[in-house]
Amino acid sequence: MKYFVCVMMVVMASVVQAGEAPKVTQGVAISEAKVRVPMPGRDLTAAYFHVHNQRDQERFLVSVSSPIAERAELHSHSEVDGMMRMRREDKVQIPAQGHQHFQPGGYHVMLLDLRRRPQTGESVELVLTFDDGSQLSVDAVAESVFDRRHDNHHNHH
Repeated sequence: MKYFVCVMMVVMASVVQAGEAPKVTQGVAISEAKVRVPMPGRDLTAAYFHVHNQRDQERFLVSVSSPIAERAELHSHSEVDGMMRMRREDKVQIPAQGHQHFQPGGYHVMLLDLRRRPQTGESVELVLTFDDGSQLSVDAVAESVFDRRHDNHHNHH
């Protein structure tokens, strides 16, 4: 139990430092939710977030939806024969007392057939559905790849 309390304190401290409160349901917390502003002429985009499983049994994220998209799919990236490949996933495991990062180059959510294009800074609702049927609505912040800082490399001299 002490280990669990320590882990949760570290998780919560990192979330507080990021300036946002996690959304929590049925022992699952979501933080750092972001949606990319679509590239011009494209009707798809990607969503990213961190999932923290606070329970002693594994969980699975089985679907995501958003009012801005006709459909959403869980995807992963992997390297096959030196090439990056994207693959649709039926579900994504969230380990017991663990976490799963949805990020560029890894697991992510593809929002397809957009009904409207989110603008930088806009809040975009994502509804995450888990294997037990529980759902969690999260507000993701729309970010453009052109708005990101490019000076986040650490200088270790």
